[in-house]
Amino acid sequence: DDGGSDAAVAECARTRLRAAGMISPSIHRELQRGDHTTDPTLVQIVLEGTMATYAHRLCSAWDFRVPGRRERAEGLSFEDVYDSIKMQGMISHISQFYAHSSQPFYRSTEPLHVSGRWRTLTRTHLKILLGSDDERQRKAEDKLIEHIVDVLLACSVRQDVHELRTQVRAKAFDGIRDLTRLALEFQRVTGDVIASRDLYATLVQPGVPFDGDYMVDEWSSAKGRGQCEVQGPSPVLCTTQLGIRRDEVIQSAEEAGCKNVVKNTLISKPQVTLETILEELEEGQVEGPEACY
Repeated sequence: DDGGSDAAVAECARTRLRAAGMISPSIHRELQRGDHTTDPTLVQIVLEGTMATYAHRLCSAWDFRVPGRRERAEGLSFEDVYDSIKMQGMISHISQFYAHSSQPFYRSTEPLHVSGRWRTLTRTHLKILLGSDDERQRKAEDKLIEHIVDVLLACSVRQDVHELRTQVRAKAFDGIRDLTRLALEFQRVTGDVIASRDLYATLVQPGVPFDGDYMVDEWSSAKGRGQCEVQGPSPVLCTTQLGIRRDEVIQSAEEAGCKNVVKNTLISKPQVTLETILEELEEGQVEGPEACY
């Protein structure tokens, strides 16, 4: 019947989003609980989280046609090779898990001018193989539209997929174009132009306990609540706005006596939504986006 068909379409969309790393297990479970077409707050959160996650991939991935680190079961990427050149150990992945380490710096394996030059050369020539800037922009726009349509289907919007894609493109294309353009420009400048330091777009992993030193609770701030009102280390549901981290040499190899000492500096904190929002929605404490904006 139509009900069963609609449910199957919604579940397929949720599965695609989960497989692509666009939504967390908690969001996946919440979306499975029923029809969310009358719940604009949850739809907004999932849309913001999905767009932030995809923007992070555009900002960070050297080749965004392949799965990100978190979605790959095995294998290495250019980013992994660069990390091996640049620094020692798995601490290189702190941009993915976020800087919760008590260590304020790491020691680079190669001199900064070597790793930076390798990065800029590799990324420049890799992009020649990936097509023109316009082609990469178009592919990024199409993929983001695909994810947005899947979010709407996952929230039980009952509409033909092709019609829904047409409507999303017609109503939201300017914003989609701007988001992908800015993300790709960030990737270009930080990866291909700047060789003297590393700049990263930062995303907080779902499930990480909230820490006000490294992130901002978007909904608490929007409602005028201080971070101290967040009771206990509530897990992060999703990131809704990316942050920026800078890595720079604070002591040269000659001064340190071995390797360059590189410091991590958080320029801006990412904004997150916590899992407690799901409880508030269930209890009717959040009426909708207007209650917070």
